[in-house]
Amino acid sequence: MTVAENSLNAHRIRLARLTIPRIGAWLADVWTDDEIPDTELANPVTLHVAGSSLVGSLVRGETWQGSTRARLVGGYGGWRRRLPARWYVSDAGVRASLVAGDVARECGEIISQGLASDIPLGAWYARQAWPASRTLGQLGCPWRVLEDGTTSLQAWPVARIGSAMDVVAYDAARCIVELATDDPGDWRPGRVFASPRLPNGDYAVSDVVITMEPSKLRVQAWCDR
Repeated sequence: MTVAENSLNAHRIRLARLTIPRIGAWLADVWTDDEIPDTELANPVTLHVAGSSLVGSLVRGETWQGSTRARLVGGYGGWRRRLPARWYVSDAGVRASLVAGDVARECGEIISQGLASDIPLGAWYARQAWPASRTLGQLGCPWRVLEDGTTSLQAWPVARIGSAMDVVAYDAARCIVELATDDPGDWRPGRVFASPRLPNGDYAVSDVVITMEPSKLRVQAWCDR
């Protein structure tokens, strides 16, 4: 994979670090080869990096010495917003899907995949005044932001990684595997892999950090054992 294949709103990226968590929105720090005008960074933005096309929003950015440095978050930037408290009362029972849907609408996000099984919250529920994402966490939603910028309330699908990779380093204490691969898009939370260079058979990926530099691309897989 070359640098030319990676861009932010069609501006070539020099360096990038993409973090994809098991729960939550992806986060990316990027450095471009040129200065991007503020008008071109209006949300949403499109990030092409490590074989993926991601729709996200600008958290903050600045131009410096002919380059733009920016931090991006998956989705439309709403899950970070603090929402007011809200009460729910229903004799039929308040459902998690109702609360999650209201939170998404109020913060400007889009839920495209609802809960795999709705969660009963009782006859009443008090939503606290805090960031929208914290409410999803309190509800027990395994939420994640998809590549198209919408949000799923379902866990990452489990699948085995079959593409070639080379283990570069292994931190046994923290169960972090650093590797080189031509298929970084295969590395996502929920995936399972094994390598003859690693002990103890299968590793389940929890979080992924992809670092792209001009001369190399590395994947860090934070794993559960």
